[in-house]
Amino acid sequence: MGLRTLLFGLAIYVVFRMLKNRIKRTHTTPPAVTYSDTVTCSQCGLRFPNQESNASDKLHFCSPTHRKQYFDQHGA
Repeated sequence: MGLRTLLFGLAIYVVFRMLKNRIKRTHTTPPAVTYSDTVTCSQCGLRFPNQESNASDKLHFCSPTHRKQYFDQHGA
């Protein structure tokens, strides 16, 4: 009787640990994205990472469409 109880308790413990590890793995938060340098779109004023910029001279644009709109309005 004592051996059965011990094995049953061990089985419960193993299942509990496996479930706990699975839950811990699925609920990890992704690392925060940090951008050291942000710029402002010259057309709409949106702030975004410099790495994603469509730059032209000292002007920055969030998309090729805004770049075209800006130069259509202000002359190139």
